[in-house]
Amino acid sequence: MTDIREKLKKLRTPVVLYGTGDGADRLIDDLNKLGVAVSGVFASDGFVRERMFRGFKVESFDSLYRRFPDMTVLMCFGSDREEVLENIERISSAVPLFFPEYPVYGDNIFNSEFAKLHRTELEFVRARLADELSVKTFDCIVKFRITGELKYLFDCESEDEPIPRLPNNTVFADFGAYNGDTVKKFVGNTPDYSRIIAVEPDTRNYRKLCENTAGFKNVRCINAAVGSSGGEVSVESKKGRGTHAAADGAHAAVCVTADMILCREVDPILMKVDVEGSEADFIRGARQVIADKRPQIRMACYHRSEDIFALPVSILALRDDYRIFLRHKSGVPSWNTEYFFV
Repeated sequence: MTDIREKLKKLRTPVVLYGTGDGADRLIDDLNKLGVAVSGVFASDGFVRERMFRGFKVESFDSLYRRFPDMTVLMCFGSDREEVLENIERISSAVPLFFPEYPVYGDNIFNSEFAKLHRTELEFVRARLADELSVKTFDCIVKFRITGELKYLFDCESEDEPIPRLPNNTVFADFGAYNGDTVKKFVGNTPDYSRIIAVEPDTRNYRKLCENTAGFKNVRCINAAVGSSGGEVSVESKKGRGTHAAADGAHAAVCVTADMILCREVDPILMKVDVEGSEADFIRGARQVIADKRPQIRMACYHRSEDIFALPVSILALRDDYRIFLRHKSGVPSWNTEYFFV
């Protein structure tokens, strides 16, 4: 596999960016360090308008394609919207299109050097995966992150959720509950559950969570972050699901642990964990409940480059008897990717 950044350094054709915002900022800064010049920036047709980005007029794909028919396109925003995915297909049928992925949090870029450095951990986790689709998904995610080629992501998309049928007395603990969307889905699939605990740090999302779950039985909503220990933590808030722990965060939030909430449970437990890059801290704060009660767990594994191997390694150190599945749902880049520990 050719590392996308090594490929870009050798290009002699124009490089243009698809998208603006934080992702494009980070990509331009990285390209400057690599000595790769950017020739233009475009947006989806409905988002062109009259505006500038980093000294470039934001144009349409067609206008740039007329000037640079031999250009290479680098995508720099994430989406699972059907119209965006259709636009990617249209663009990539005309010119080469790549997606150099950057982690949502942290500075480690998953490139070929990073993969070589962590080869032992990657091979260990791959060997523990429970089915062929998990192995295929694992291989495709690694290949995509190194090469930037979207064909690998499209080749492993799946809507399958390998959670066995849950008993009626299941306790559902939703860490990173957002506005209650996953709680609603759980209630629809398991109406005879025991109770639900939904934890969300963002105050606006928390209000929506309370409103959207008010009609469900036995629901406890907690306005808190989740980490390795209880107390208080600094958080930084972004729109939507972006509230995350940060040493220099502008806001303070109560912090709880999974052990604090679940260690006395006697019913079977399903934990959903999507805590914006704090998944490793979450595991440290869930050591007792994982070791003693062996809950089923579905956990996001895309926020940090190391999550794809570090999270299962940490959980297996607590319980070595989990079966591990990996799934990637539709969308780019390799977000919407989860581990299932069952």
